[in-house]
Amino acid sequence: MTEESYASNPASVRPQFSFFLRRELTTIVVISAVVGLVFLPLGLFVWRWLWLGLFLIPAATWLIYYSLCRLLRLGACCPAKVVSLDPPRLAIFSDMTMREDASHPAIIVKEFSPKFISNPALKVGDRLVVAAFYMPSDERLPDERWKALSVIEPIRAVTRNEHDIRRTFASVEAEEWKQLEAGLPRVQPPFEERVYFLEQGRKDGGKGVKEGRVFALPSDDPDMKKAQAFSRKTFRFFCES
Repeated sequence: MTEESYASNPASVRPQFSFFLRRELTTIVVISAVVGLVFLPLGLFVWRWLWLGLFLIPAATWLIYYSLCRLLRLGACCPAKVVSLDPPRLAIFSDMTMREDASHPAIIVKEFSPKFISNPALKVGDRLVVAAFYMPSDERLPDERWKALSVIEPIRAVTRNEHDIRRTFASVEAEEWKQLEAGLPRVQPPFEERVYFLEQGRKDGGKGVKEGRVFALPSDDPDMKKAQAFSRKTFRFFCES
């Protein structure tokens, strides 16, 4: 995604730095160890290499924190429900479309880290709100669809700010929770990560025939006019054959 969010309901949450450090402690330790192994020997000969190595550790930490902040700021607020803790899986409802004239509601089963949500402890059936980033569509899907959720982050895993938690829950419409519940029976063990597209609430956009469905076209559609003109011009050859 670009700096401007495509989400109609961005999370706009700032993660707490203490939560970030707890989550990314292993990553920061690994970065520090690699920097030490590379730059400490160089620093024995040239001091500026040592200072460069020391600078890289907070710089890398800031970049990771910035990426998390961007996700929580621009990511779409989506309703989710815990469907399994072993393996840890969420069922997330989202409209998987990039166009205003189309709607492709779906349930997305996605892995998450329950260890970062400890207060109160999670159990199967609990509701969460997640901030979600999308991957663009590809040639296997219609132009108006997203391919999948690429990154998700439960709001409760990054902040204890009750105002932000309540606000994000309130921002999710009741109809979205209803569609999530209606689609859950399709989610069955072993809870593989995948997308279940739902028929209820679907609205097709685009033109022509896609995925075996026929779309109504306006009478002044330029592509249809070209097709009609070509069919009139070649109709006599069809009759003669």
